Amino acid sequence: MYKFLGNEEEAVFNAVVNGGTSGFKALMAGARKAPGEFEDLEGCAYFWSSTEYDEKDGWHFFCFDNYRSVSVYNSDNKSGFSVRLFKDKE
Repeated sequence: MYKFLGNEEEAVFNAVVNGGTSGFKALMAGARKAPGEFEDLEGCAYFWSSTEYDEKDGWHFFCFDNYRSVSVYNSDNKSGFSVRLFKDKE
C-alpha cells in the first residue's frame, strides 16, 4: 500500500488519514506494545502488514499525526496494532 500510494511519507499520510484521497481513513488510536503498555493514543496509528519480517517480527506501517508522515518498520508479533484488509487491484 505504501508504494501504491506514492512511496513518499507526506503523500502517503495525506492519502490515508481521515478525509484523505485513498478512502482509508486511518484513526490515530495508538498501539499496545509487546510488554503490554499502550502508547501514542490519539497521536499515531499503527497497522500490520501481511508480510513477515522473520519468525518473531512482522512489518507494520504507522502514521504520525504531528509530523504528517508515514513510516514502515518491523515489530514483535506480540504487539497490538490495528488490522485493515485490502483487496489487490485486478
